[in-house]
Amino acid sequence: MNRYTGSDLTPIVQTTSGPVQGYIDTAKANIHTFLGIPFAEPPVGPLRFKPPNPIEKPRQATIFATFHSKVSLQLPMPFDTLMSAELLPQSEDCLYLNVWTLGVNDGAKRPVMVWIHSGACLSGSGSQRFWNGANLAKNDVVVVTLNYRLGVLGWMHLADLCGEEFNDTANLGMLDQIAALKWVRDNIEQFGGDPKNVTLFGASVGAACALTLLHSPPAKGLFHHVIAQSPPHFMLNPREWANFKTEVFLRSLGLTPETAHELFTIDPKRLLDVQTLFLSWPNFLEALAPIGPSEDGRTIPFAPLRDMMHEDAKLFPEVEILIGWTRDEYNLFFPLMQDFGKRDREIIIRTHFTHVFGKNAEIAFGIYKDKICPSGSPAA
Repeated sequence: MNRYTGSDLTPIVQTTSGPVQGYIDTAKANIHTFLGIPFAEPPVGPLRFKPPNPIEKPRQATIFATFHSKVSLQLPMPFDTLMSAELLPQSEDCLYLNVWTLGVNDGAKRPVMVWIHSGACLSGSGSQRFWNGANLAKNDVVVVTLNYRLGVLGWMHLADLCGEEFNDTANLGMLDQIAALKWVRDNIEQFGGDPKNVTLFGASVGAACALTLLHSPPAKGLFHHVIAQSPPHFMLNPREWANFKTEVFLRSLGLTPETAHELFTIDPKRLLDVQTLFLSWPNFLEALAPIGPSEDGRTIPFAPLRDMMHEDAKLFPEVEILIGWTRDEYNLFFPLMQDFGKRDREIIIRTHFTHVFGKNAEIAFGIYKDKICPSGSPAA
């Protein structure tokens, strides 16, 4: 039900999703606000574990974009409490975005900023109150936030073990982000935005996704700048590790690669129950981020940090990047872990330096410890 009427409503905007009408936020500089615009077909039923489908038939009736959509299915996470994240209604039908702008259908060419939310690929949404884009939009930019699939529904590498029916499942959440960027390319001009001046930005795993999208063939040309706030380097799963997680996932559901087709009909709550297994693993970093992007040879054809050593210019597009880290952010998560001391932190950092830098790990660790973080408190 639409709670806004008359002068509170924006002009109708024609989009590839159908005609859309939002509301004018008079408390925030008359920002034109559009909430819950669908950017892809609902990934339910036979479209579960499938790449996002563009909307085939735009709606004829006006979409009243005056309230948030449901968000991706997810479990409560410990760091949600730290961030005071509110619990929002959830559904597999979650592929919606939000737009904030000073005006619509006005021929303006405002810069566009697209936000990818954080949450370790397990929780969060583009609809959380602290991602409200109105304050940014006051500065004459168009702001977009989006939902993407989370957890086992968005980041399970099923194809290697289960066959072509599950191609691209490894990074469905990232393909959702790309689908939203394509919607922005095709529609943002009607919202006063410039599709040729799009900045992709995010924090934590949102920043990691933004940087990874730099090297994703399907994302080529969809954005022109990146702002990465505290991206973690450990979010990209090696292929063999992703396949091991798939084995555990199937076995826990009583399935085999031969019966994996049953994944399309299993109660999604049961899938989330199995996801708790990954959250209980003893390794700290795997428990904190047990599921996420993986190198699949398609959406993510290579590991950017590793293949940087090849110095192949073709691997790195000419996109402007602003990047930074929050000092001591890592310490935010240690209170969540019992009996976790300074020595444990050093072991984890050394382990990951070995994975990333190989034989140069000790040199890199020495530079990190002496020059970057002499206090011994790592940034995330």
